[in-house]
Amino acid sequence: MTRYPKSGKGKKWTALELKAVPLAWRGDMLSDGDGLTGEVRVVGDQTISIHFKFAFKWNGKVAWHYCGTWPALSMEQIRRQRDEARDLVRSGVNPNDQKKAERIENQAAVEATIPQPPPAPSQNTPSKAMFAPALPHAGA
Repeated sequence: MTRYPKSGKGKKWTALELKAVPLAWRGDMLSDGDGLTGEVRVVGDQTISIHFKFAFKWNGKVAWHYCGTWPALSMEQIRRQRDEARDLVRSGVNPNDQKKAERIENQAAVEATIPQPPPAPSQNTPSKAMFAPALPHAGA
């Protein structure tokens, strides 16, 4: 079931309204407007978390971009993520692909800072030199 703020359909949820969401709304969708919806989830210690995602059309299909979880992020931060994703879609870039590219670049930067150990001596030794001690007649 899709639920709307007390102020009415098309309005935005406030932090006070989100804090008042009952456990019985587990699995329900909360519409925040402008393509942003959140799914109510109940964490193990019986607290509410709401996972927000932005809906957009990509190649004629509906696609979703994850914007964040309330209360870990404020609604202002989640809406800012939605606005950035909407701007990317308008400029012709899929926000999910952009997010993957950033993740790959960040991983490459981390790997570049990790020093590589020098290769083991046996990896740089010619095969003739490797077997010479074991086979004394092989080198002669």
